[in-house]
Amino acid sequence: MTMQKRIARSLDQAKSHYTVLVVGSGYGAGVAASRLARAGQDVCILERGKEMLPGEYPDKLSDAQGAMQFNVKGGRIGSPDALFEVHVNDDQYALVGCGLGGTSLINANVSLELDKRLLDQEHWPAVFRENPHAIDPYYERAREMLSPNVYPDTHPTLGKLEALEHSAGSMDKRFYKTPINVTFEDKTNKFGVPQPACTNCGDCVSGCNVGAKNTTLMNYLPDAANHGAEVFTHANVLWIERDGDVWRVHVEHNGEDTADTPLSITADHVVLGAGSLGSTEILLRSRAKGLSLSDRLGTGFSGNGDALGFAYDSYFKSEKDGDSITAGPIYAMGVGTSDAAPEAYPGPCITGVIDMRDNDDPAKGLVIEEGVVPGILAAALGPAFFFGEALADGFTRFGFDQIKPRLLDAKAMGEAVQTDPASIAEWAYKGPMARTQTYLVMSVDDSGGGLALEDDRIVIHWTKAGEQRAYRRDDDKMREAAEAIEAQYFSDPLWSEPMGRKLITVHPIGGCGMGDDAMSGVVDDSCRVFAGTSGTDVHPGLYVCDGAALPAAVGVNPLLTITAVAERAVEKLALRQGWTIDYALDAETPLAKEMPAKAEVAAEPQLVVHGDGLKLSIAKWVGGYAIGPVADAVTEASKHFESGAIDDGKAAIRKLVQEHPEAMSPGLAFTETMAGHISATGCHHRPCGHAERIRDDYVNGAAWGQAESGACSFRLTVTTDNLHRMIDDPQHRSQITGEVLVDAISPDPLPVREGVFRLLIADPDKAESWKMLYDMVLEGPDGPIHFHGFKTLEQRGKSDPWTDLTTLFVTLRRGEDANGELIGRGVLKLGIDEFMRQLNTITVHDADTLVGHVINLIPRARKAIEAYFVAKFGGFFAMTVFRAYGGMLATLNDFARKDAATLLSRTMHLPPPERHVVATGDGVNIGLTRYRGGSRGPLVLAPGFSVRASSFATPTVDENLTESLVAQGYDVWLFDYRASADSGNDTEHPPEFTIDDIARHDWPAAIAEIRSVTGADSVQAVAHCVGSMSLLMGIGAGWVTHVRSIISSQLTLHPVTDWLNYMKADLGVAGMLGQISLLDGHIDFVSQGTEADNEIDAIAYQMPVPEGQACKNPTCRRVFGVFGPSWDHRQLGHDTHLALGSMFSRVSLSPFKQLQEIMRKGLAVDADGKPAYTDDDAARRLALPISFLSGATNQIFYPESGQRTRAWLSEHNGKSLYRQRIIPDYGHMDLFIGRNAHRDVTPWILEELERLDQQAAPGADRKTG
Repeated sequence: MTMQKRIARSLDQAKSHYTVLVVGSGYGAGVAASRLARAGQDVCILERGKEMLPGEYPDKLSDAQGAMQFNVKGGRIGSPDALFEVHVNDDQYALVGCGLGGTSLINANVSLELDKRLLDQEHWPAVFRENPHAIDPYYERAREMLSPNVYPDTHPTLGKLEALEHSAGSMDKRFYKTPINVTFEDKTNKFGVPQPACTNCGDCVSGCNVGAKNTTLMNYLPDAANHGAEVFTHANVLWIERDGDVWRVHVEHNGEDTADTPLSITADHVVLGAGSLGSTEILLRSRAKGLSLSDRLGTGFSGNGDALGFAYDSYFKSEKDGDSITAGPIYAMGVGTSDAAPEAYPGPCITGVIDMRDNDDPAKGLVIEEGVVPGILAAALGPAFFFGEALADGFTRFGFDQIKPRLLDAKAMGEAVQTDPASIAEWAYKGPMARTQTYLVMSVDDSGGGLALEDDRIVIHWTKAGEQRAYRRDDDKMREAAEAIEAQYFSDPLWSEPMGRKLITVHPIGGCGMGDDAMSGVVDDSCRVFAGTSGTDVHPGLYVCDGAALPAAVGVNPLLTITAVAERAVEKLALRQGWTIDYALDAETPLAKEMPAKAEVAAEPQLVVHGDGLKLSIAKWVGGYAIGPVADAVTEASKHFESGAIDDGKAAIRKLVQEHPEAMSPGLAFTETMAGHISATGCHHRPCGHAERIRDDYVNGAAWGQAESGACSFRLTVTTDNLHRMIDDPQHRSQITGEVLVDAISPDPLPVREGVFRLLIADPDKAESWKMLYDMVLEGPDGPIHFHGFKTLEQRGKSDPWTDLTTLFVTLRRGEDANGELIGRGVLKLGIDEFMRQLNTITVHDADTLVGHVINLIPRARKAIEAYFVAKFGGFFAMTVFRAYGGMLATLNDFARKDAATLLSRTMHLPPPERHVVATGDGVNIGLTRYRGGSRGPLVLAPGFSVRASSFATPTVDENLTESLVAQGYDVWLFDYRASADSGNDTEHPPEFTIDDIARHDWPAAIAEIRSVTGADSVQAVAHCVGSMSLLMGIGAGWVTHVRSIISSQLTLHPVTDWLNYMKADLGVAGMLGQISLLDGHIDFVSQGTEADNEIDAIAYQMPVPEGQACKNPTCRRVFGVFGPSWDHRQLGHDTHLALGSMFSRVSLSPFKQLQEIMRKGLAVDADGKPAYTDDDAARRLALPISFLSGATNQIFYPESGQRTRAWLSEHNGKSLYRQRIIPDYGHMDLFIGRNAHRDVTPWILEELERLDQQAAPGADRKTG
């Protein structure tokens, strides 16, 4: 508990007139109030925020929302007296403090002088240009009051400071400890304020709860109060006017629960010290009401070159022990209310600087300071960096030694987000987060911003502010600092392409800049406000003493310069008035011992009554078996809360929620506002075939809508009564209420009659694509209107999740469904300001539910329950985004394998399978699975290498090839040769073999078995890839007979592959794979989630894939890495993509050597490299009907493969036996597993089988039984 006394009063106690009225309470205002009170003047201080003393500042995540206010278009979000105020604009944001002490409450209190060469710039007044050192004595006066110190050498070593010094050394730049206004010893300061020593907690920028930070509330303000100044809070100054010989200051009560009746106070002298934005806002409003001011008002705004950056997961403090590497922590997270160990205390926010202001041109200088994320945000930062790392995909940049530990840490964080999102807060002080450094750069921007009033709100106009060269340079320097400590660098997320290169400053400067006259400035060198648009006349008694008066960026933390300029201005004010300022200060004294607080009589605990009454009250919501356990859990939690064991109470509630999630789940609601344009012009009135064409239709509609004034907007509330049930529902449905405004229909909003919202449901027709769907029926003036909207979350090209989730493609039709007359299509957007407002609308409700009953019994359980489910909702949302954009991390999480295990298999239209396992001539098994569809055939289906033949009967498509064949009366035999896990061999240690073995032994054994069982003399075959090539090899060599026709898919005797496979062949990748101990002589295309699997998947992820074919399914990555693009992802449905792992087998590496040689030579050769399958005899034996099937987009084996073999056979046997069909838009294996293959490919296969059978040699026995 602080011993500091309050100095603020209520505004209704203010007098009607003062000699001096100071607006604001930051550095400039504090100087004016203190010095003029010391000069014996009657001083009044008006502060719009509230007075908070140490111990009252926010210190945990749950406090964060209440401590934030957003000044956005359309109205303020949050309480007007919240500590942090974010000004949201199109290009430049600004963060300022709101409270007694101003921004000094939330800055790092770094006291650095500006490079005095900047004072020689033309925008500074002549007095500074001619004598830059004239400011020096005022710097000293400011230091005397603010008491800056460097971090003591006697204090614990700070990891973040070591890291910054290491970066400076690597960059060959100057490093030193920064002077910071922080007290490192217990004392009562010169102004009578008790100040305990800094505890190194790091929470400097969320309000120092220790009292060690020397904000103006520790010096200038109490000093002013000590000398008679009256301090008033919750006083928002609106405008000022000259009223005779005095200034009239118009004020309103500021706060959610305060009176809103404006009042006015007069003063002889008014000092505006409300900051760059606040002081400029007051003068802009005053000018609008008639006060004559310079036209420079609002110009010359600067963000002081502020830029943020983050060095995530640093390994500069790492140790290697054999093959393992361990990285030490940096610790740069404020501790807040956590139970972080003493060694995890990060120290003051900023303690060091890399000073790069030695440039010949001072305007090109910059400084990099390290920082600390305050404890109120630390818990939220873990997920943010986890997703940032996933999107960056940079695990290999620091060498292979670090890949494994970095991936394991990232995977552990990902699992925490998935399984227990609430636990992610624990990661703020361990793992990668403990090795994270924050950077703040200050440099010299072009001061090209402008401030204006729009709808009576101060706004910053600065088009393309983030495009300035300085920001790219500064970002590069932060990246260099991060890489010096072996960390993943992240720029400020606002300063990104998707966000429009927005900037945020914590040091807003200018708007009322100094100048030599009213043509060049708003105030003179003494901070007096110019009267008019030209000349040097000033308004008597009106001053601006804060950052607004600085004419340009200062390139460092500006507080010391602001204070010094104010000290100079106030000194000159006093001299002009004939006032004498007493600068003598009292001595510091020891810190008094804290007086014990009076013991409060504890209220009698109201424990929840156990027994039958409690059980009876619970029975309404849970089944009989659960009544007792739930009642026991409620009683246990109640006892913990009543005894003060809050953490134990939260744990008990959490356990109750986990065991009974549906019954304990509250509801959730949020409101979303979006706006855009729609039109029917330029839109197709029929469905289009390609997603991009459809998207173009919406864009066309939006463009025409804008030209035709066809605005469309909505304000919708999405509500779910049970959050757990909504998340578990595959359709993730919620109810929509609200209104839609469509100019083309009515000037009045159209109420939603009924509406359903579906949150991020998997698109069944696409791999790794999710949609948010909005389906509503609106009450139109001439009947119902159907509204359909969708957002698509899908990584493609240069897409990004922000744009995906804030862009809604809409279609409006007349009627109640999607079949009515088209009204228009278009695009609605969610702006960042509306997104912030949306976050503020999230509410949790619990009426007439078990959770509501428990909260009525234990009110203090509410936050624990809400936190759990909001985290669960956030976790679901975030993990879906992660699945779409999570790069290598998402791949290692292997969502496909996990989801495939939960797929519900449809009922297939097939007879019972008949299984046959047959031993071949060399003792290896093959598998055959028969589906008796009728007497046609028999027909054998042979898959590609390592693929299970059951892929021809996958249940993940509407109709698979086996079903189609059976429906046409074929006796179908699925053939698993020795490369398949379903062949009947040892799957853990599959046999070694060559492709020759498949041709020589497997095919003859399969055909013999089929003929023996069916009594047929010959078979037909549909063979794919290696299944196809090996059959052609076997027939050509004379080993395989009794095949009367073939559909040869993709791979033939003359393969033509892509450059990457040729490169792999030339490099001898097969031999390299054999040397990798992780593989143990085998390759498995399905990850089992082991560390070895993670390493294999990390390597596979680095293999290049064609544009548009990248995904996060480990099976895809492995298959593509080994074979090449084995399917066109555009043809795969969601479920099939998930199920790919079930289609592949673990195989020996031995056949890869032969496959490699075949690719290299472009010819089917035997294991010795001899062309044994393409001589004249082979061609003669292949004189049977063969149709070659190819996918037009196949990038493993080009259609030219079939063309070459067809041409070779035609030369020997004539053209009539051979045909080729190239299927547009299909690749390789997707010819059989594509979601629309039953419509695009299968009909041709059925026709071709019929034609081939008719073309086969007359008299061939086709009987099957």
